Amino acid sequence: MRRLAFFLFCGFFPLLLVQAQPVPQTAITGYVLDAQEGDSLVGVNVFVAGTTLGAATDANGFFRIDAVPFGNHELVASIIGYRRQVKPLLLDDALDAPVLFQLMPDTLMLANVEVQAIYPKDWKRNLHRFKDLFIGTMDFARDCEILNPEVLDFIYEDNVLHATASAPLEVENRALGYRVTFHLSVLQGNLPSSVYSGQGFFTELEPKSDREARRWRKNRLKAYRGSLRHFLSALVQDHLDQDNFQLFEIAQPGLHHHAATDPTTVYQQTEQDFLYVLDFFGALYVLYRGEDQEYGFKEHLDAVNVAVKRERNAQYSWLTLNAGPAIFDAEGRLRNSGVLTRYGYWGWEERMAMTLPWNFDPKAVE
Repeated sequence: MRRLAFFLFCGFFPLLLVQAQPVPQTAITGYVLDAQEGDSLVGVNVFVAGTTLGAATDANGFFRIDAVPFGNHELVASIIGYRRQVKPLLLDDALDAPVLFQLMPDTLMLANVEVQAIYPKDWKRNLHRFKDLFIGTMDFARDCEILNPEVLDFIYEDNVLHATASAPLEVENRALGYRVTFHLSVLQGNLPSSVYSGQGFFTELEPKSDREARRWRKNRLKAYRGSLRHFLSALVQDHLDQDNFQLFEIAQPGLHHHAATDPTTVYQQTEQDFLYVLDFFGALYVLYRGEDQEYGFKEHLDAVNVAVKRERNAQYSWLTLNAGPAIFDAEGRLRNSGVLTRYGYWGWEERMAMTLPWNFDPKAVE
């Protein structure tokens, strides 16, 4: 489950200073069968959630997905007419056996659903709220479109939106050049604090021109730079200063820095030399001076009526731990994202409009 918010947002051995190691990769293979008949299912989409890594099953129900980084993943099998199945997967070595999916037929009678050309006013207002929480209000959000909003259902009570979807959401992000098929489990919250969960599969869009392809590469780097993933990667690479980050350990979110923190006190390397543990008391306060805040963030602060000191010429964020230490790899990718709560700029910015695939490689586009 991913946590997003602005304000009130979602014993180790001593650290040895060694160079961060690349994350190993392996292949995932398996079969998808009909749970009732035992027959092989053809054309089932099997993907690693949050990535561009996926494959369709062949005539024998077989699939193979290559170049999957080691770590914790959700493997998803989905096809119309069957219930989606999600399997947690821990990759720390080559798999000993193929993964087996057994899908149950979906008995929902979708043919009786009528889509109206004109939606009730309340539904439209809730759709607008949903877009703000799910897509975001940053500049890139203007180039994002939900292609099938009719699958969304809303309940809005006590200033809290609760949203579910009867089918996967199809989101076209022409700011970053991806189409995202997102299996939304639930979204709930409001502008000050929201949370959503689900599994997304990213597909590269075909650029209309070389100019658009260049714009996507530039925008993908912009989405990466200053992000939580960028910060965690810079942390273990000992590049915080080089990458324009400043780190402070403080008592609670909302407080600003007093004295810079030694970065080596907040993370530890694990026995697997490409994995790290982020652990700290109170909160981390992170400044990114690589670019200024977007105007939308300033509007957001006014909308949620949060009175905090505003850093000039910097993006400022806080992190807290809500369920034990966070695990991440040498490329800054979280393995248990739900344990971290994001506040400030990260709480506002890390929405679908700015989300990159988990397997995005910034070095490939720099």
